[in-house]
Amino acid sequence: MKRIVKSNDLINACFRLNRHEQRLIQLALAELDSREKYSTSHEFVVTLKQYADAHDGVRSNVRLWETLKDNAHQLFDRTVTMYPKPGRTHHVRWLSERAVIDGPEKRIKLVFSQRMMQHITELKGAFTTYDAAQVADFKSVYSARVFEWVNQYKHKNEREMLVSDIREQLELGDRLKQFAHFRMRVIETACKEISEKTDIKLKYEAIKVGKTVQSIRFKWKKKPYKLEQQGPKGKPTANNPAKVDYGKRADSKRAAQGIQSIRNIIGGMHG
Repeated sequence: MKRIVKSNDLINACFRLNRHEQRLIQLALAELDSREKYSTSHEFVVTLKQYADAHDGVRSNVRLWETLKDNAHQLFDRTVTMYPKPGRTHHVRWLSERAVIDGPEKRIKLVFSQRMMQHITELKGAFTTYDAAQVADFKSVYSARVFEWVNQYKHKNEREMLVSDIREQLELGDRLKQFAHFRMRVIETACKEISEKTDIKLKYEAIKVGKTVQSIRFKWKKKPYKLEQQGPKGKPTANNPAKVDYGKRADSKRAAQGIQSIRNIIGGMHG
């Protein structure tokens, strides 16, 4: 089982990634051992096939490859803002280098920046870890971030965050300024996806001060989750058989009965 491990400073940092950029980072992080020391020039390789196989419904084709190449270039310019201590701000690049290799095995090579390596390798404490497979098929980038915040406090089953902090960490800027839109696109979407696709049943409560929602209180409980219940690309397995449409089954049964009745009538006419 591959796991993603990040320092808590990185979990609570301010950054914005699109879905493809986020997935490239996740695939790279899932390949490393966070306890080990790596060279600052270590290359993390993500192949086109590996990317497609890791995400349900994603097809390995020319269009996907062009998308990944564009996003690898964009990722090279992405930065993270951290606040390790009061009054102290760090701006850190995700990558120091990236390479795109065309050919029979199309692949992208990522080299994390020296500062970033401090938050993903040789971690002895103050870190958060989770199963990489549980976040692989999130459709919303917000779901992945909320999932990380929840896992940081998973032993408490509750975490309250200021709306202003959530907005800052997601780098929303002027987007989703109305709380109703923010709640629908960020909070409700994340709670729904996390509850459906992971081992956490997540709910939230909007905490008001006067008439204004000041914070979000996430509440959760663990639920059964077994990787072996899903086959490749979500195909049925012995432990997770294909769903039966009982409506169609009933229709088929009624149709068969109707045909048999007609046969009986015809048989009687010839008897």
